[in-house]
Amino acid sequence: MLRLVVAAALTLALAGGCQPSQPPAPAASAPTKGPLTAQLKAEGDALMARGDFEKAVVKYLAAVNQEPKDVSLRFALGVALSNLDRRDETIEQFRFVASNGAAGSDEVRLARDWLAKAGALDGSVPEPRQASKPEPATASGPPRGKLLGKLTWGGIDPRDHLVRVTVAISGEDDTNRDVHLQGTNFKLGWGYDFKNVPPGSYRITAESAGTRMWELKVSVAPGKDTVLDLTEANSLVTPKDFTPQDG
Repeated sequence: MLRLVVAAALTLALAGGCQPSQPPAPAASAPTKGPLTAQLKAEGDALMARGDFEKAVVKYLAAVNQEPKDVSLRFALGVALSNLDRRDETIEQFRFVASNGAAGSDEVRLARDWLAKAGALDGSVPEPRQASKPEPATASGPPRGKLLGKLTWGGIDPRDHLVRVTVAISGEDDTNRDVHLQGTNFKLGWGYDFKNVPPGSYRITAESAGTRMWELKVSVAPGKDTVLDLTEANSLVTPKDFTPQDG
């Protein structure tokens, strides 16, 4: 019942930016780390049940400030924001849920669905890291794979700074030299991904604000997810040489 109500609320918020005629039921309370957080969550749920979304946002935001990594709190905040047609803030919360929630959970599924319908599900939100079925082999060659990973630098939190990163891959084998893929809307603190990549060796590069931050070689396996996180440890530059800029 909760899943259907929440899904309806998200659909209505996306379709017309209007509040649903009937307020959604309060989100199910998830275990939290402290009594204050639990109290704020319960108060937010009660306000949601009455359709008082503005005050619910205040309660959920206070709870998130107490437990910023709690996915269930971020999801509840996103639902409340979606009912107020606060699109950018909803995107921020649901991207966090989609990137950090448990693969296959209702929260991740609903968040990704809302982002997809809002046109905001881009490479910054990688698919959940779980076993995936291999792409079928084609007449042109073996099954294709996926290349994905996180973009981390100096503890940058995308809630505070949106630092754009351009990531590109180029094939280096005879069989994939014509493959050149690039994504320009990735951000530090989130992730990147390239789907349907022919297997083989690639050179991956990433830059931000004109600074080349990464240049590595990676081998994409056929029909599988290849994970390569881009971090300070494998960067071309050091924190003292590069100051990220919001963009």
